[in-house]
Amino acid sequence: TLKVWDVAANSCVHTYTHHSSKVQCVRWHPTEAGVMLSAAFDRRLGLLDVRQTSQVATTKLPAEAESAIWSQHRPFECMASVDNGGVACFDVRKVASKAPYSEQVLWSLQAHDVACTAVQDSPLPNVLLTCGLDGVAKVWNAPGVLPTLVMEKYLNAGA
Repeated sequence: TLKVWDVAANSCVHTYTHHSSKVQCVRWHPTEAGVMLSAAFDRRLGLLDVRQTSQVATTKLPAEAESAIWSQHRPFECMASVDNGGVACFDVRKVASKAPYSEQVLWSLQAHDVACTAVQDSPLPNVLLTCGLDGVAKVWNAPGVLPTLVMEKYLNAGA
């Protein structure tokens, strides 16, 4: 479940039950107040607006969620990384309108051979970063279409 809290009143405002397994990630939209995304181990991405609690849009992920973010430069896009090493970018307008899955996914890539534990876009346009359980951080050129690898570095972190 996903719970939205009023911290001033110390009370739960709403409980969402659109995921059937553990929720791995929740992110507020950076500019659209009340809008958030969620990603879970049920291989689903959820889009919700706390002002309209009965309207939740979901779409499938290629594997169990590891992380999810809103694009800093494209407000109608979000990305999710998954435990098979993949990353997918979604047009949230298409997800919300329940368009065919092929129209919802703007691009997907196999970023790592093992779980891609994080995806993050940069303050610089068209720069995307990923890291995985392989200990590798990768920098991608992401101009709105399928990203291309710019560089990778083994960080020897967490060993």
